[in-house]
Amino acid sequence: LWLVVLVLAFLLAGSLRQLGLIQLRLGDDPGALITDSGLERGARAPEFVAANSETEEPVSLYELPPVPRLLVFASPGCLSCRELIPGLNEVRKTRGGEFDFLVICRGDIESCRSFGRMNRLEAPMVIDTNGQIEKDFMVTLTPFAYLLDHENRIVMRGVANDWRQLESLLDQEGTLQAGRGWVDTDGNGDGSVAAE
Repeated sequence: LWLVVLVLAFLLAGSLRQLGLIQLRLGDDPGALITDSGLERGARAPEFVAANSETEEPVSLYELPPVPRLLVFASPGCLSCRELIPGLNEVRKTRGGEFDFLVICRGDIESCRSFGRMNRLEAPMVIDTNGQIEKDFMVTLTPFAYLLDHENRIVMRGVANDWRQLESLLDQEGTLQAGRGWVDTDGNGDGSVAAE
């Protein structure tokens, strides 16, 4: 019995050491919760046309200006989505010159409009009334974000519960491109990331 206890203690100590090493590598904030769900990186984002939450005018993804863009999927009943909005507003203020921001709200027009107003959302929002945009983007939980390049190709994707996770998506943390210059807009057409 003592032998079994010693073996289990040894295994537990080894497991705790490995968890400590993982924590050291990730740091206190591992950034965006990058998942396996969603569209593949490098794929072209599906086109959609949805109503603007304020004007109800149709907004087409492919007709928006060709700039890097963060798409944030949210829903009115999602507590994490409500908590994300102040962080999204802050990131938009500090990085609005680099990126465009668009919130896609699943629900009816009135509930999404109220959701945006009550939480003081500053980014533009479109309404996904029947959930088709979420389905096309393979979004299974909210808040979920996609970072697109100027050609609407997917650069990053992940769960984004606060401003730090939004920032880590924009900085492409955890990828080979982290810390390098952003999308090459000099016209090479391949959506590559140019080194600084």
